Amino acid sequence: MGRVDLLARARAAGLKVAERDGRLWISGPLHHEPLALQLIKAKAVILGALREESDESRFPVPTSPCRCCGAREFWRRAHGHWLCRACHPAPSRDVVASQCEAEILEEVGSGLPAGLEALLHRHHWEPVASVRRSVAMSVARAKEANDANEAIVATPVSTNVD
Repeated sequence: MGRVDLLARARAAGLKVAERDGRLWISGPLHHEPLALQLIKAKAVILGALREESDESRFPVPTSPCRCCGAREFWRRAHGHWLCRACHPAPSRDVVASQCEAEILEEVGSGLPAGLEALLHRHHWEPVASVRRSVAMSVARAKEANDANEAIVATPVSTNVD
């Protein structure tokens, strides 16, 4: 059994396993003593796994919003990666080791290829920040388009047979 499997089994059984000042600390229900003894036998390997988990460089602080919902608030477990608070809320406050709000470090660009952007700039096109449409106008245009499609579908096809 690998160190990750043994550590995962111990945590799933309710054992709390930690490293403090280079020592392996295990606490939990007494009936899991055999599992705790296995952890002690593999002490060096388990301590290595715990140190690896606590290496924060493996889980850098998010620098952009969530890819799914756009939220900027994240949380993480004691030895885990960052999770979006909106998509993956913490099951309880006890499991939250740290929280952060992502700072937007990425520079927002136009999204156009550099060549096209240069061409537009050369012809003095101004970038557009946003386009606003009234909801009523959008609904009216959608209704017109829908009516036009229905008219096309409803038009009978005539055939000339001589």
